[in-house]
Amino acid sequence: MKPPMRLFPRVVVTLFPLVGLLAGCQRSISKDNSSGPVPATVVSVQAPAASAPAAPVFSVAAATSAVIPVKPTAPQDYSVEGLGELAADCVAPSVFLMAVPKNYYSSDTFDWRHVRQVALANPDFEVVPTLVPGSKATSIEFTENEHKPTNGVALVAHCKSSDTCRRFAAAYRTVVPSAKLTLICGPNPNIGPRITGGKSVLPTSGSISGVLPDKKDAQSQCVRLAACKAAKDHALASDESQECMQKPGGFKLYCSMKKTCEQVLACVGS
Repeated sequence: MKPPMRLFPRVVVTLFPLVGLLAGCQRSISKDNSSGPVPATVVSVQAPAASAPAAPVFSVAAATSAVIPVKPTAPQDYSVEGLGELAADCVAPSVFLMAVPKNYYSSDTFDWRHVRQVALANPDFEVVPTLVPGSKATSIEFTENEHKPTNGVALVAHCKSSDTCRRFAAAYRTVVPSAKLTLICGPNPNIGPRITGGKSVLPTSGSISGVLPDKKDAQSQCVRLAACKAAKDHALASDESQECMQKPGGFKLYCSMKKTCEQVLACVGS
């Protein structure tokens, strides 16, 4: 009977650690369950975040480029678009610039203001009294002629080369956007005999550099301001000479009396 008494305590000792282990596991499981499962939303929130940065990168770049101002580049020369063509080998190219009624032409207040100031503001054109075989390719001769369609007086620019005629026509149209210009190679059927002793574009000195506006001639002053600006930018946003003539008080007319266009623009602050 003694052997059974020895075996029972061993069973108890052996089972006691097992019971403690089970109890510990139960406490561990209860503790883990108390913190709850890892939320599934954590994964779903971070998963799209990997592809999201692409949109903000482009958005920031677009906003940055929209804020930085870009100064437009001025054209290298006056636009000849819509003026028509003149053959490069034309022997006698010319431009019909304008025509005025004879009674207006004969008045004391009339002058070829726009043509004079455009020529003065663009010294690369050489205005001469008469074209001769040895004249430079950039030479221009202005003549006053009978204008047959209106019985008025026409102003015509005769050029040594076709390119000079087109470029001067473009320069003139920039300052006078309402001008109805006609490029002609050879005789113009609408132009009659030349008028002599009239109001030449050239002053009596024979040099275009001597045609600065008179102090009392606000119209010529307005044209010079516009012509000088056009000579720098080769373009104007509007008919600035006409706007100046309508409201001369809003412009620095005294600046037009400066000898060079660089001085005129510096005075104006352009």
